Amino acid sequence: MRLLYYTAMRDELETLAPKPPLHRASPVKNESGAGQDGLELADDTVEYYAARLEALEPLTPAERSDFDILFAAYPESFDSGDARDAFTLAATRLRAPQTKHAYTRALETARVLAGLGMRSEVMAAALLHGAMDAGAVDAEEARARCGVEAASMAADAARLSLFSELARASADEAPLAEEDKRRFRAMLIAMTDARVVVVKLAERVVDLENDDVFHARSEARRRALAEETLATFVPLASRLGVWSLKARLEDACFARLKPREHAELARELERDGRRAAVADAVRDVAAALDANAVRVERVYGRPKSLYGVHRKMREKNARDVAEVHDVRAVRVIAADEDACYEALDALTRLPGYSAVPERTKDYVARAKANGYRSLHAVVLDARGRACEVQIRTPEMHAAAESVSYTHLRAHETEADLVCRLLLE
Repeated sequence: MRLLYYTAMRDELETLAPKPPLHRASPVKNESGAGQDGLELADDTVEYYAARLEALEPLTPAERSDFDILFAAYPESFDSGDARDAFTLAATRLRAPQTKHAYTRALETARVLAGLGMRSEVMAAALLHGAMDAGAVDAEEARARCGVEAASMAADAARLSLFSELARASADEAPLAEEDKRRFRAMLIAMTDARVVVVKLAERVVDLENDDVFHARSEARRRALAEETLATFVPLASRLGVWSLKARLEDACFARLKPREHAELARELERDGRRAAVADAVRDVAAALDANAVRVERVYGRPKSLYGVHRKMREKNARDVAEVHDVRAVRVIAADEDACYEALDALTRLPGYSAVPERTKDYVARAKANGYRSLHAVVLDARGRACEVQIRTPEMHAAAESVSYTHLRAHETEADLVCRLLLE
């Protein structure tokens, strides 16, 4: 039955009627190829609509400031005309009081995506999707003003929104089993450009982290949003290897679903002296690497996310945060692969520390299934406090922390195959 449900859902999405256009219908070609108005234009062409668009209102000082801040922080993500045009369109169409949250949501989604290093066409798609989702812009105008690629991605994002709503409605009637959730995630990736999935992940981060956007929903809808995120969007982020979004989604869900536990754990970690302990570990690791002349570019601390600590404590049935090994973490960016192993060797002989051999993982020689590469080791200081050390090259770090088009295309192709197999 579930298989039939997913097939029907897919078919419904593929046959959705578009929104009514904001402009007069385009001419229909006659047999000679000319339109009824004597124009030699195909139906719904970008040229037809572009020729009939009115000029947009100028940006207000506040809106121009919003764009200037984004451009100053992420020039490569907002340097194209399409990104600028999409921002102008979204800003001018979302000025009404009832669309204020939609403007905030679109703006902050673009900011999250820019932080991942996504390109300008993805920024344009995110901004367009915000305006289209609010019903302020239609697909024809989006294509005419901002280009086919960005508008197509925005339309795909709308399809995913509807798909999520349909799945949520089904789950309300009968909770989805784990296998059904897996099918749903595979279809989400396979139905569209994987960059669009990242747009939806970033949008969900904003939905959960931004108080104004989050509290614009009813209490029941807020809880459903967080639960759906943990069940579907977090695994999607993991599958695509977008680790920063995965961590942010997990922490936000933890804070929204269990605010008391979240606050208590935060206080416990502060009492445990986590920040000071991380600083001590960074200093000691950096000194050991320097003493062994290991070629490194950077050494810095990385406290584990609150949700990550909470999950580890639950898995270990731990009553104390000290039982979680990687509450403290240090990251080493080494010059190359040889330097990675030199750094690992130096860490095993770190004065005042003892290594935990069974906790050493080599994901450089043998990458994870999602392509992640790094060396992981756990060391204990003189007080018995555990610290996880991650060692990677700049290239490995860039692959783990940012989202490249090639990286997403590889996942997209694989997911498309998985989806077809699931639906056969």
